[in-house]
Amino acid sequence: MKLVIFDIDGTLLHTNHVDHECFLRAFDEEFGIHSFNTNWSSYRSTTIASVTVQIYEEHAGKKADDEVLARLHRRFRSLLREAFERKPFEEVTGAFGAVKRLRAEGDWCVAIASGGWRDCALFKLSRSGLPMDEIPAAFVDDSIWRDELLKAALSKAQSYYDVDRFERGVYVGDASWDVRVCRQIGWPLVGVGGQEQRDMLTQAGTSHVIEDFTDYELFLRALDQARVPAPEADGTIATP
Repeated sequence: MKLVIFDIDGTLLHTNHVDHECFLRAFDEEFGIHSFNTNWSSYRSTTIASVTVQIYEEHAGKKADDEVLARLHRRFRSLLREAFERKPFEEVTGAFGAVKRLRAEGDWCVAIASGGWRDCALFKLSRSGLPMDEIPAAFVDDSIWRDELLKAALSKAQSYYDVDRFERGVYVGDASWDVRVCRQIGWPLVGVGGQEQRDMLTQAGTSHVIEDFTDYELFLRALDQARVPAPEADGTIATP
């Protein structure tokens, strides 16, 4: 059996912008910290919890304990729900259909690994039309470090599907930190994004990038052919 692990924001849902805005507001409203580096790829590990820890400790000058994370989490969750009421979240074209088809056909097992909090991620997915009750998943509730998240998702998938070892595993993501973590742990990556994102991903060493999930057969070929991100840009763009 083969395993595909999906990121959520920017991969299954167009929610990168709303996450960005809610995160900035949450930090300002909760801690009065409103001016900090928003180049998320420059952080030690890019999950919402690890970035929170780094920003808080750099700007507040003290350790970010569990209560700091809990406060940011509560505020972010509240703002996220408000954002949804103003404008429902949109799926990346064809994403939910692709996930459902993969699960129905049985050649690929499906899991989730997201750098967000579990309840926030499940809220976004369920309200957008993708129930998560039968998909193994890992979030920052499992680990604040992105490489450990992927390993946790793999472990949960092995248990859920009763598989000791998958013959192939692929991550599907949209960001430079997805390239970095896949290179780090030796996993093939299928990138997702429009022209600007595609250029960044291929230049970072991603072998296959799709714009969205409209062409399901193209996506399947990318899953089968994707490689571990190269250390230098030698990527190719998946084409029909």
